[in-house]
Amino acid sequence: MSDEISTGSVDGGEGFVSMAEIFEEEEFDKNRVHIALPGFRVGVIYSYNAIVLAPAKRLTRFSPISAPSQRLLISMLSDTKFIQEYIETNKQRIQKMYHSFVDGFKQLEIGCIESGAG
Repeated sequence: MSDEISTGSVDGGEGFVSMAEIFEEEEFDKNRVHIALPGFRVGVIYSYNAIVLAPAKRLTRFSPISAPSQRLLISMLSDTKFIQEYIETNKQRIQKMYHSFVDGFKQLEIGCIESGAG
């Protein structure tokens, strides 16, 4: 399971490689990889695994997403410029929050492990 938004908030010299990119380039069992996109206030699952998708489809009966929300989400996820800006903005916000927490821990003399993402 890959949380693409938090993982994309790489802090440091490493670059971010999306699981979706690896999907296209690598040969492996795609039924074992599932990508989550939190933060849209709707559930998004990108998976080839029928065992994962079947119960997810059944759950939509209990809390369906409205048609206007679906259209908006499809439009947003299809817009490459929007996705790039969204990821960059989210990265900056997560980095700012990370540094705020680390600074706060330092003031309290609490050590923490250096993080590379999310």
